[in-house]
Amino acid sequence: MSILWKLFYATLMGGMIFPGRAYARWQYEYTLTDLSDKTTAELRLLRNEVYARAGYIFKDPELNEYFTRQPWYVPGGFHPIKWHYVEQEYLKKIIEAENAYAAGYRYWSLQIPTRDNIFECGEVRLFPESIETPIIHALNEGNGLVYTFRRNSGVWVFSPYLWPSSKASPRSYSIADSRLGPPRDVFCSPSTGGIYYNEYKYCGGPSKVPPKVDGYSGMCGHISLAIDSYNRSHLSFYDEERKALVYGYLKGKPWEKKEWVLRDIDAKGDAGTFNVLKVDHLDRAHIVYYDAVRKRAKYALIGGGEVNVEELPSIVSSGSSLSMAVDAAGSPHVSYYDSDAKLWYSRKTGGSWRTTLVSAAGPGGGEYSALTLSTSSAASIVYYDAQKKSLLLAVMKNGVFETQTVDPSVAAPKGIDLAVDGGGTPHIAYCVPSETEIRYAVRISSRKEMESALFKKKAVLDRGATVGLMVPFDDVTPPKTEMSLIGPSYTREGDGTVFVSVGTLVDFSADDRTKCGDVSGPARGYYSIDHDIAPCLDGEYLYFQKHRKFFPGGEDADPGPGLSSRPYCGVIGGVFPLSLPEGAHDLHYLSADHWGNFEETKSVRFYVDKTAPETEVLVENGELRDGKCRLKKGGVVRLEARDPSGPGKGAGVMGIEYSVDEFPPVSETEQDLVGLDLYSAPLSFTPGEHTLYFRAKDKVENAEALKTLKIIAE
Repeated sequence: MSILWKLFYATLMGGMIFPGRAYARWQYEYTLTDLSDKTTAELRLLRNEVYARAGYIFKDPELNEYFTRQPWYVPGGFHPIKWHYVEQEYLKKIIEAENAYAAGYRYWSLQIPTRDNIFECGEVRLFPESIETPIIHALNEGNGLVYTFRRNSGVWVFSPYLWPSSKASPRSYSIADSRLGPPRDVFCSPSTGGIYYNEYKYCGGPSKVPPKVDGYSGMCGHISLAIDSYNRSHLSFYDEERKALVYGYLKGKPWEKKEWVLRDIDAKGDAGTFNVLKVDHLDRAHIVYYDAVRKRAKYALIGGGEVNVEELPSIVSSGSSLSMAVDAAGSPHVSYYDSDAKLWYSRKTGGSWRTTLVSAAGPGGGEYSALTLSTSSAASIVYYDAQKKSLLLAVMKNGVFETQTVDPSVAAPKGIDLAVDGGGTPHIAYCVPSETEIRYAVRISSRKEMESALFKKKAVLDRGATVGLMVPFDDVTPPKTEMSLIGPSYTREGDGTVFVSVGTLVDFSADDRTKCGDVSGPARGYYSIDHDIAPCLDGEYLYFQKHRKFFPGGEDADPGPGLSSRPYCGVIGGVFPLSLPEGAHDLHYLSADHWGNFEETKSVRFYVDKTAPETEVLVENGELRDGKCRLKKGGVVRLEARDPSGPGKGAGVMGIEYSVDEFPPVSETEQDLVGLDLYSAPLSFTPGEHTLYFRAKDKVENAEALKTLKIIAE
């Protein structure tokens, strides 16, 4: 058929059979339309345009206003509408696209950071800095290594240099983000028993076996790790031997020596498996865990030295689905799977628990879940539906949960984690053991956004993400501070006691150079004298934690107000004198770099000695009377000096200076006596009258006042 006959036929059919509708438009345009790039709003308009071209009169004000503005819209027409098969197929096509959006998975960009990497993953932790740069930490149980995956500019990069503590697969493992650098982890040893804790460094090669958690050498089961506002580590774990829940925290701030403090939380029956630990803004610990005897999920709140334990409402078949989040007010939100194969959500408000049904899909319809909160504390729960073999996300809206599909085809995932970034976008990471891979999904507001510069992919399920090697970017190494004394000082041999004098100056130097290149430069140093340095640092540390930035070239980080208003507590800046009372003093000092890394406190004890030694005159073959010395033939004068003993005194005599018959002049530059000889042997004199000038100095240059002695020698 020629083009002219086609146009004639289309005009004839449009005028006689389909009033207001151009058959050629459906035949040559709409039937070939690609709907994959349309948003839900656009699909709704396209579906209703079919009705509009048939003259349908809309009751919806929004649709009526839109189509009334269209020049081709003629309300009225024939009713009921008789659809041509082309229109029927087109409507079916639109409805299928809308149903796909309703199911949810078309809103998700699904990626595989581990492409071409066999990953027998265990726990997966997700930290979405933003939609552009999500971070995933994961344990590869196949080789016992911890990996970090980061998406940047559309490319997944990974770091295999986060070496774990043991090549053997741990009995239980937990990882937490330190906020100020690489992750930390704890694990239960499968062979030696005990718990091992590790703070990773971004470089330096394989780490040595990390230290055990002091005070525990038993066999633990499930374990969980969290970080508080001071960047301190907290853990909870199940003691398999005593069947008890144990909680602990790493006591000591970054500038202090750290030690673990452990205590039992629930040692009745068999409690503590599947425990999940969170720490709120008040540094209180929240733990949700499973009691196998009571068959209940329990919740423990630990803070201010007190422990409060209570049960959640429903009977729980197992604790494998337990998940928890804590909101900005410090209230817990918990998801759990009960004995009736239902997934529940509970929130504690006003001293009681309010429970809402999430899913009643039947066996396996929520057995593995992860819970997170938006900035407005609205709950989102990702869970696996074994019946549909799909990963689903339930989001609470107006008191009920709306469910959408994240991954429509996945077999028994593990290590599921869910997080929401600062913009409110949900991110999900999970392991698929059958595929030996990690998958990552991010919620996209529309199909068009997924086709933007950030996600230039044509397929809805993106399984071709590029994987590369990540270069270290964070500074995790604190600077090193050295202290030196300028002016009089003496270190006594044997016991290393340090003596200084009133004129001694203290100088500090900090070096932030490392082998790994994680150098942001020293930003500030701190010191205190004769009291704990911690009060000097609390406010400064919180400032660094909140405002830490990287300043290339050593630009000042401006970490807040100085500390000079606090007694004997200051910010290092040049030299300063030790203008302190005589006696023993303790100097504590450290530095922090621009990235907020504080070194451990260094200390030195010194003694301020302000007391000069005293010289005694001894005469042989002569006499000393009325301040004059008469020497017989062959007589000599001896000089002996003693440094007074007492608190802070006793640096020791350095020597005795003397001059005979000539008053020692004063130095014009040093304002000190010059031209004195050093006494080393008894003094003899020629016959006649003489004047002896002398004084003693100690080893920190305290000098006694110049003394004078008249001598008459025969």
